[in-house]
Amino acid sequence: VIDLTLTIADLLVEGTGRWKVNLVRQTFTDEDAELILKLKPHRSRKDSFKWGYAANGCYSSQSGRKLLDLLKEPSSESICHLLFSCPFATEVWDRSGVQLPLNGFSRSYVFLNVYHLIFANGRRSHYTQNKVFPWVLWQIWKTRNALFFEKVQASSCTAATKALEEADEWFDIIHFGYLLEKIIHALPFLYPCSLEYVEGARNNVAEKIAVSVTRDHRCQSYVASGGPRWLLNRLESEARRACT
Repeated sequence: VIDLTLTIADLLVEGTGRWKVNLVRQTFTDEDAELILKLKPHRSRKDSFKWGYAANGCYSSQSGRKLLDLLKEPSSESICHLLFSCPFATEVWDRSGVQLPLNGFSRSYVFLNVYHLIFANGRRSHYTQNKVFPWVLWQIWKTRNALFFEKVQASSCTAATKALEEADEWFDIIHFGYLLEKIIHALPFLYPCSLEYVEGARNNVAEKIAVSVTRDHRCQSYVASGGPRWLLNRLESEARRACT
């Protein structure tokens, strides 16, 4: 319970200009309390009311309109409109590549829209781009909050790009964890063996071989007579560096 009749004088040690630290921390949030405790009160000034929505503490019609706009904004926009129907959200969805409902998103029911996104990402779907929809929702929400609270505006292109990048990072981590688990389970059958971390610069040839298989789909044998020419050049180059 906060005493709304408190004045600045009540928050100061009597006869001094020092704050009652405990009372300040009990009355205000941690962030506000830290700011208050850094202030140096003027004991000669009387307590007075200040308007918190203007830098000079004085009310003006302009600051009053700004406050009114802030109070109206959250209630004037539904979650459904924010995430699916507003012009910004529509642009982000269009850029994301996610399969959208044929007749567009519902303007009234969040459940129906989320149901579509989940169904489109179901087992029967072969459209892999649908899997990014949670990150699209998250970026739309983050971008809206950044504009509302921090006055930072980002384009729909930036929001869509970030959503796709974060989704790719997530699924890369999941895939890597799956592969690592399979390797760890296979190690006991490859005795003697060990698993050690080596810097990429010291393991360049092995890295190039792995990339050639996973990205370039070069599946020929690397132990065949002669081996691929590009690999031989790598081996010779690394051998020369090792001798210098």
